[in-house]
Amino acid sequence: MKFFAVAAALVASVATVMADPIDPNSVDKCLVQGVIDIGNEIGCLNKDDLNGSIKCGCQKDHQDLINRGIAYLNQHCPDKVKPETFDLFNRLCAEGISGNSLPDGVHWP
Repeated sequence: MKFFAVAAALVASVATVMADPIDPNSVDKCLVQGVIDIGNEIGCLNKDDLNGSIKCGCQKDHQDLINRGIAYLNQHCPDKVKPETFDLFNRLCAEGISGNSLPDGVHWP
């Protein structure tokens, strides 16, 4: 039941539009690393960019992103599993993360 509630919250968060871009340094490192790792898995990490970049909120991969996001957070960041985290996770993917602005301890694959 928790899975479905979290999944519904994540799907609902897609409609949320926020004006200010997210600074990855202000976000929990586990969450940022999860976005990077999942982006690499589903093929939206741009390794050709010198500093790397990611933008994996595209529609064709969105359900895959949701499924992997839920699994990743449950496994690696269980204390972060809550609706607002999935909103943040979705925004990080949709807006992109640049290798220039990664928090210390977060790395490109």
